[in-house]
Amino acid sequence: MMQTATTNGIAPERHAREFAFELPIGYLDADGRPHRSAVLRKMTGRDEAILADRHNRNNAARMITELLASCLLRLGTVERPGRAVVQTLYSGDRYFLLMKRVFTWFADRWRNHRSKQAEKPHSITQWFWKTEY
Repeated sequence: MMQTATTNGIAPERHAREFAFELPIGYLDADGRPHRSAVLRKMTGRDEAILADRHNRNNAARMITELLASCLLRLGTVERPGRAVVQTLYSGDRYFLLMKRVFTWFADRWRNHRSKQAEKPHSITQWFWKTEY
């Protein structure tokens, strides 16, 4: 069930599991074809394990590569692009996807928080600083 993201990166349906975005730069495959559309899925326990892995803690580039390779479902017509393709993406595209990945995670928490609170903060920033971790 793929949902296309709106301009602010939040999928229109509450339980969307996949999010589509247009990359700022894009990926050129071996034949020189450009691919700018990307589809990310929500994080799983395996993805959280990537974040917790001690081998990734001191190497942010490796952690980003592993996380994006795990969560990136499609890149244009390339299905399950994997680590090798993610490593060849421009850093602008990698960070764009990483920020979209983080924002979709926070957006879910924000919606859940808003639905449970009688007194609601006026912005996601106020909510973020009031959240206990």
